[in-house]
Amino acid sequence: ARTLYETLGAEVEWHAGTQTGKVTWGNTKLNVPIGSVSPTVNGSVWTIDAPARIFQQRMYIPVRFAAEALGGTAAWDPNSSTVYLTFPPADGIKAFSVQIISPTVNLRSGPGTSYDKIDTAISGETLPVISQQEGWYKVSWQGKEAWVASWVVKVIWGFNI
Repeated sequence: ARTLYETLGAEVEWHAGTQTGKVTWGNTKLNVPIGSVSPTVNGSVWTIDAPARIFQQRMYIPVRFAAEALGGTAAWDPNSSTVYLTFPPADGIKAFSVQIISPTVNLRSGPGTSYDKIDTAISGETLPVISQQEGWYKVSWQGKEAWVASWVVKVIWGFNI
């Protein structure tokens, strides 16, 4: 986790007495206790699938939590067996829109490849983001709401005013 967070410019601390990792990135503060499935993000408790652990003197936390706690996404592409991580800039900037970067992209009824395909978008189209979940962006497309995978888009970060 340290390498990932420090690559993003976050400050990482280890508190041996409480066995807790602390991360500060812009206005975001994480507290991740070893053995717990209840870390905090800006004081709010999150529930994660697996507890943080120490292995060979290194702290390991679930990668989805590592990304989503900072407002990013973690997405699994089953076709290439690849995890894609996307992170926003610090200080509360959110995914404002996404631009399609693959030749054609399936738009789905929910956040996952098991959901029905409801339409197709083409390379270069820019779609406003409504929300994000588990490596997927809920977007507005031709008056409809649809979901698109994070690994087939370029994220445009900004403030939605």
